[in-house]
Amino acid sequence: MRDGTFGSLEMIIHDLPDAGQHNTRTVQIGPDDMMYISVGSTCNECAEPNPENATILRATLDGKTRSIFASGLRDTVCWGWHPSTGELWGMDNGMDGLGDNDPAEELNHIEKGKRYGWQYVCADNKHNPHLDPPGGIQKSDWAKSSEQIGSYGSSASFPYSSACESCSPGSRATLQNTLREL
Repeated sequence: MRDGTFGSLEMIIHDLPDAGQHNTRTVQIGPDDMMYISVGSTCNECAEPNPENATILRATLDGKTRSIFASGLRDTVCWGWHPSTGELWGMDNGMDGLGDNDPAEELNHIEKGKRYGWQYVCADNKHNPHLDPPGGIQKSDWAKSSEQIGSYGSSASFPYSSACESCSPGSRATLQNTLREL
């Protein structure tokens, strides 16, 4: 509404995948007037039963049609579009249990149809020692077919947008600083 408040709310998508471990669903409207929904993984590291888990979905504004925009994103809660280029960038929370800050949060230039490594490869192409990809695929081959930029605290760049209010303070600072550099 004009005064900044919400009118009556209506749920338009009723069948998003079960949440499991990552129950938030970050929703944004992209520069293409499509709805983007970050759907986290159901677990720390597992074979997901639903292909829409650990993704960013792209949907029509009425929610009637959707598709997987990008996959292999364990829990991307801090993401947004570069204000000049329109590129989508996001910080993906790494899996737990490999050590302090290992793997680090992953910085991704998120593109349509790309896969970003989780659950077999994580930030800076580190291999997950606990799981192997399906069908006998080697982790090195999985890494080659996955897009990855870098990890939080690396020299990688990320454009900040107002969508980063859900970021951790460190992630938000990384995103803001990178935008200034671009």
